[in-house]
Amino acid sequence: MIYFFVIMKKNFYFQSFLILLIVFFFSVFSLTGVLAGNLGDAFSSGGNSSLDVMASEGGYSTDRSSSSPESVIAMVIQALLSIVGVVFIIIIIYGGIIWMTAGGNEEKIDKAKDLVKRAVIGLIIVVSAYAISIFVVNVFIDQVPGV
Repeated sequence: MIYFFVIMKKNFYFQSFLILLIVFFFSVFSLTGVLAGNLGDAFSSGGNSSLDVMASEGGYSTDRSSSSPESVIAMVIQALLSIVGVVFIIIIIYGGIIWMTAGGNEEKIDKAKDLVKRAVIGLIIVVSAYAISIFVVNVFIDQVPGV
């Protein structure tokens, strides 16, 4: 019986190595198509770069020198929302780890459930507050003449 588990353990290591080897070769050979493109043209600083052309055709502004208060506030809000989203994901992962390592301990399971539930509620509150503020700003902008 012990011999069977030793064989299975060796077989598991071999299968893991084989999978990693396949993933490595797949990633190396699939990246060659990406590296064949001329990325210098796409990210050049001139106004005729590929990304600028695509952005202007899509209706987006390519002016990088804009430092109006509105754009600065928008960038700060986007950065804060990104940080809050990462924090919520970390809290949910931490709650999941606590739940998985609880080992049947009801106190740890309840703590993990409570942590995940509070993180989801917090995320819903933040997203709702952002959506409400965008709605209110859009309503006021539509009512101001000349804007």
